[in-house]
Amino acid sequence: MFKKIAIILLWLLLIAAFFYFDVSDHLTLDRIQNHYRQWQITLHESPTNYLYYATLFFIIYLVMVSASLPGAAILTLLSGALFGFTTGLLIVSFASSLGATIAFLSSRYLLRNLLQNKFRDSLEKINQGLDKEGWLYLLTLRLIPIFPFFLINIVMGLTKFNSLRFYLISQIGMLPGTMIFVFAGTELSKIKQMEDIFSPPILITLTLLGLFPIVIKKTLSFVKRKKQLKPFTQPNHFDYNLVVIGAGAAGLVSSYIASSVKARVLLIERDKMGGDCLNHGCVPSKSLISSAAYFHAARELGSKGFVQKRIIDLTDEDFVHLFKSITQRIAKIAPKDSIERYTDLGVEVVIGNAQIITPWQINITGRQGGTKTVTTKSIIIATGSEPKMPLIPGIEEVPTLTTDTLWDAFSARTKKPRHILIQGSGPIALELAQSFSHLGIQVTIIARGENILSKEDNDVITIAKESLIKSGVNILFNAEITSLHKSKESILPYYARINQKCDIGRQHKHEIQNETLLNFDVFITAIGRKPRLTEVGLENLGINSLSLTRKSNHGATETAKNDTHVITHKEPNEYLELPFSNIYLAGDCVGGRQFTHLAAHHAWYATVNALFGRFKKFKVDESILPVCTYISPCIARVGLTEKEAKEKNIPYHVIHFSLDELDRAITELDNHGFIKVLTVPNSDSIIGVCIVAKRADDMLSEFTLAMKYKLGLSKILRTPHPYPTWSEGNKHIAGLWQKSRIKPWTLNWLKKYHTWNRR
Repeated sequence: MFKKIAIILLWLLLIAAFFYFDVSDHLTLDRIQNHYRQWQITLHESPTNYLYYATLFFIIYLVMVSASLPGAAILTLLSGALFGFTTGLLIVSFASSLGATIAFLSSRYLLRNLLQNKFRDSLEKINQGLDKEGWLYLLTLRLIPIFPFFLINIVMGLTKFNSLRFYLISQIGMLPGTMIFVFAGTELSKIKQMEDIFSPPILITLTLLGLFPIVIKKTLSFVKRKKQLKPFTQPNHFDYNLVVIGAGAAGLVSSYIASSVKARVLLIERDKMGGDCLNHGCVPSKSLISSAAYFHAARELGSKGFVQKRIIDLTDEDFVHLFKSITQRIAKIAPKDSIERYTDLGVEVVIGNAQIITPWQINITGRQGGTKTVTTKSIIIATGSEPKMPLIPGIEEVPTLTTDTLWDAFSARTKKPRHILIQGSGPIALELAQSFSHLGIQVTIIARGENILSKEDNDVITIAKESLIKSGVNILFNAEITSLHKSKESILPYYARINQKCDIGRQHKHEIQNETLLNFDVFITAIGRKPRLTEVGLENLGINSLSLTRKSNHGATETAKNDTHVITHKEPNEYLELPFSNIYLAGDCVGGRQFTHLAAHHAWYATVNALFGRFKKFKVDESILPVCTYISPCIARVGLTEKEAKEKNIPYHVIHFSLDELDRAITELDNHGFIKVLTVPNSDSIIGVCIVAKRADDMLSEFTLAMKYKLGLSKILRTPHPYPTWSEGNKHIAGLWQKSRIKPWTLNWLKKYHTWNRR
């Protein structure tokens, strides 16, 4: 803090000296024209004088630019008049670039943290853009003299732009303008006014020079696109404005948006309408969670105010009926995603396999055979994701269920499982584990790491772990399935060999392996999902679908080879666009986070860019994305976690509200949990929220809305909330934030005021 104060005081001192000594009056065209010949004589009296005054001039120029003081233009002219073109150019070029870099670093040191806290989201987007093309923006600004250089220095200092790159680009970018001024200075006596230097022709020339890097970039992009398209023949006419491949959440929303703006759109689905969410994901899993929670509540009546006199067991008949009910719930929602509904909306729907042949041609093979080819202006690939499969010796001997296959498998069973073994420790694995355990089925989770829910904060993990164990779930940490086998001696048909690492000693230097044999009758793997892109024909375009993920293990760029051309590409760009500007990805196949609501979010960007990208393209924004884990209590969050804030070195203030203080939670005997809000220090601006509560998923929406539209905690505090409700907890934590803002000395003065007011 002392260093910052010292820098500010020095800067203020320089400004005060500038105005106190009327430096601006001396830095005028008339003044230097009247005196520069006398200064030239003094300068050239001896080599020592020349070196001394050249050094002094360099320092003065450096200080003026570093402190963002006016007068640099006049000094540049004077450098040419005194030292000639070559020496003057060297002095000014290096002094101006170094001075600009000092101003850049000063701005970063003094202001960036302050403004980063206040405008974190806006600056983060700017930083992302600068990471990719920052050199181009800076070079353009430097080459065009209409942008104030001192302002560029300060603003760039607020970003994460590399200081060495800033110096080098400034050195290059300011050179043309500096050359003009220094050269003009060599003819100082002929200049009557400053406007003579930057005449309209010169300004136009410099502006065109500034635009030159952008023109080069656009030209190279155009040439690259032409080269990519060279092997393909573009149709003279298109059958459709848009073809969407995949009828999951992203595909359905894309089709709906396109049809609503009267585009001719074709939707191709190879299997079931509704995709993973309806058939294998959200709908069946949340149906299971809900029914299992009711069953568990009935078994736990003693904890809800009743005298429990009987134990309820799940029968085989109950199990069969439960999965029949889940199938019925899927069927009830299915009409919303049906062919008939989307046909009524103006979407043409085809069931079949799609193969992209060229950037504009798609072959469709129907279920009954037969192939037809359609042409389209744009394509959206929304083929979703598929479960990752583990490589375990003996896995071919054991029926292995995934989140895609378990629903059909369980619907076909006539008896409930006795022991379910689940591999995975993420949200999906935990939701399934707790649900089956709530039904009274024995469940064991194999977690490879030391914990579950690795992306959550420790306080969240603690509650989740306690809840799962209380539900009867057995969790083996630091464990790995080494092999799977058929069982001959147990009543359960299969068993797994499991190695579990155990740390010994205070510093955990030693490890031993505990081998466990675990019998089970159902094995479910839930270790994550991967984009499904291998069957849509991207290889026909020279694109390696394996490289199209948001994050690769090593960050390496994959290269796909084709007989005619090669395209190197790692991921869709910020517009969800592939190397071909008319082909987009949306939903789970994009990679990264995979949620139904994110897929719908992607769909808007992909569709608008596909249909109207020639006029304006929109960069996808995933900065405010709510995430829920549907165990009991539910875990819901949006924005940063404490773990993420620390990893990114983002300062924050945390407010914590326990559900022990929420009346509605107490009345429902579900007061185990909390609300945690991260704010910008000394501000009510929200940067992260985590809620662990029975109704956390519904409570989160208010905070998501507040973050999206920059509404702080003070706005939530002043909003009436009905009593008694779960959402009232949001108001309570806003009140805690307000209370934390009040300083003790303020309360002391208020006490004195009220004492005085009673007299």
